[in-house]
Amino acid sequence: MDPRDIPLLPSPIMIGPFLPRSHEQIVQARAIYETSFPPAERAPFADLLASLAGPHAYGWAAADADGLIGFAFAMTLEGTGVEFLTYLAVAPTRRGHGVGSALLWTVIDALRARGNTAGLLWEVESDDVDEEIPEAERALRRRRIAFYRRHGATIVSDAPAYRAPNLAGAGTIPMKLMWRSLTTPPEGLAGDRLRRCIEAIYRQGYGLPDDHPLVRETLAGLEPPGLLTAPLAGQETSQNRFSDRFLA
Repeated sequence: MDPRDIPLLPSPIMIGPFLPRSHEQIVQARAIYETSFPPAERAPFADLLASLAGPHAYGWAAADADGLIGFAFAMTLEGTGVEFLTYLAVAPTRRGHGVGSALLWTVIDALRARGNTAGLLWEVESDDVDEEIPEAERALRRRRIAFYRRHGATIVSDAPAYRAPNLAGAGTIPMKLMWRSLTTPPEGLAGDRLRRCIEAIYRQGYGLPDDHPLVRETLAGLEPPGLLTAPLAGQETSQNRFSDRFLA
């Protein structure tokens, strides 16, 4: 079944730019955000909203007669031709009815219409068997991955060592990268472009310089081995436009 054929809720929904027009809508968005992502993957909500004022961050919202029921956010990975899906979330009571699919297709169609975007990249929590997590959580992660696969995405197998900083404290979180090509014919993500995308995620999102140990470790774990390079002149290597924490 094409994901676009999945029926939506009986009440019609509208999807458009994320432009909260009332305090109530901001409260609804915050509630969806905080129930959809664990603390280790959440930056301050105010930083998420503030990022939309920048030139390279974008947001879409899904709403019905009762208010906001979901959102998606993306940012441009500078110098790569790739967009990064930072968040996609749906209110718990509206999940499983096609709202997430409608949001994701909206993002895909909007980016493809620009004509200059090679693809969409994002993080998902690892479902590997060596991860010490409850089986119910592993099954949930696999359902998320399956959702994205139904929309044409694939796991970026060349980045098996990818990890994200823990936004709630010390340490890192094992993640996988997923890729949705927006070109015809579809392009894969590997080699130099993959390396540049990973550097941009860490730099723009997490505020990590290119010589940070986590960045170097991830690049060294690329298959085939990644190339370690010095930052290009003029690149930001400390703070990003969100905060010092990434919106993952």
